[in-house]
Amino acid sequence: TRNQARAWRPLGYIAHPRVKTRNRKRGREAAAQVCRNTHAQLDIILQSLWEAQQPDALQNFNLILGNQCKRVKLFVPIGPIIVDAQGGDEMACRVMCYNHYAKRICRTCDASPEQCGNPDIPCRRVTMQECIDAYFNQDEEAMQRLYIYNCRNAWFRMNFGNDPHGICSALNTETLHAVKSGLIEHFLHDTFKNKFGAQFCRKIDAEVMHLASQPRHHGENQFNRLRFPDGITDLTNVSSEDKHNILKTLLMALLTHSIGKRIVARFGGTAWDDLVQIVEVMLTFVAWTAKDTFWACDSATGEATTAEALKAMLRMLNELAPRQDGFAWNLSKIHEILHMACDIGRNAALENTNSGPSEHNHISFAKNPANTVRAERVLYDANVAERYVDHLILELAESRTARSPHHVNN
Repeated sequence: TRNQARAWRPLGYIAHPRVKTRNRKRGREAAAQVCRNTHAQLDIILQSLWEAQQPDALQNFNLILGNQCKRVKLFVPIGPIIVDAQGGDEMACRVMCYNHYAKRICRTCDASPEQCGNPDIPCRRVTMQECIDAYFNQDEEAMQRLYIYNCRNAWFRMNFGNDPHGICSALNTETLHAVKSGLIEHFLHDTFKNKFGAQFCRKIDAEVMHLASQPRHHGENQFNRLRFPDGITDLTNVSSEDKHNILKTLLMALLTHSIGKRIVARFGGTAWDDLVQIVEVMLTFVAWTAKDTFWACDSATGEATTAEALKAMLRMLNELAPRQDGFAWNLSKIHEILHMACDIGRNAALENTNSGPSEHNHISFAKNPANTVRAERVLYDANVAERYVDHLILELAESRTARSPHHVNN
C-alpha cells in the first residue's frame, strides 16, 4: 500500500546548492539561482517520464496484474503532486516570499497577501501557459506580476492531461501542512501565547495533567492521544498529529467546570462559548478532510456548496478567533483551504494527496542510507544516493531469488 516505503521508488536525489557553499549569498538573486539549480536537476530526473509520455512510447505494453497479463497502450499524464507549501512554491518557481509586499501569495492563484484572510474576495487560477510565455518571452513585467523566478521550469514540457493549469493546480492543497501544521498550529499558538498568557496556561496544563492521572482503560492505543502528562501549552517539537490531539484535549479542558468558570470570569460571558464553538468547528473540519467520499460525480452543486461551507468556516474563524500575531489570518495556508473544493473535484478525496506517508518515507529513503555514509560535505548527496541504489539492487535480487524454482531454504 502507499503507506509502506516499498510501494515508492525515488526517481533521484536533488542536491541543495546551499549545502556546498560556506559563504551563502543573500537576496532574491541567490534564491533564484537555487531555484534554477533545482529545476536543472529535476529536468534530468524527469527525462525518462517525459520520454514515456511521447506518442506511442508505451504501445503494446504488457500490463501484469497478479497472474493476468494484458497488452495495452498506456498514457501517463502527471496527476496531483504531493508536496508541502514551500516545496510547492519551488516546484512552481514562485518567489518564496510571504511578506505583505509579495505580489502573489499562493502558487495556484493570483491571491495577494491582503486578500488571503478574506474568503469573500475571489481569486483566479493561474494557467501554466502564462508562466511559459513569461519565461520564453523574457517578459520581466509578466514575471513580476506572476511573482515567479526567471527560471526554466522542469514541468513546462510535461503533459498534465491537457489541464490548462498544469503544474499550478497539480500542486493542490495538502491537509497535513495546511490544516494540522497550519490552521491548528497558528490557532493554538495565538490562543496560548496572546490570549491566555503564561499564568492561565499553567492552569490549563494543571487540568490536563489531572486528566492524565486518571486510570487508563483497555484499548487506549486504538484511539488518538489524549494523555499529556506534561501539559499541552508548550508546542515545541510537537508533531502535526499531536497538534490535532492537543486541540481535542484543549476542548476537554474547556468543558471542565473549573476552566470554564475561569474563562468567563477573565474574558467575559461569551468568550467561553466562542472558544468552544471554534474549537469544535476546527475538529469537525479535520474529520471532514479525512472522509473517503464527498459528493457524487454527477452532482451539479457539490463543489459550489462545499466552497461556500469553507468560506463560512473562515468567516467564523475571523469573527470568533481573531489572530493577533503577524499578518493575522492573511496566510497562504489559510487561503489554500478555499481551494479544497476544487481539489476534491479534480483529484477526489483529500487523503489521496496526504503527505504523511511520503514524509515518513524519508526514514527509508534518506535517513537510513545517510547513517551509513561518511559525512563529507561535497560527496554526501552522491554517497547517500549510491547507498540507496545498493539497497534496491539487493532487494531486487532477494525478490527474484525467492521466486526462483531452484531456490532452496536452508
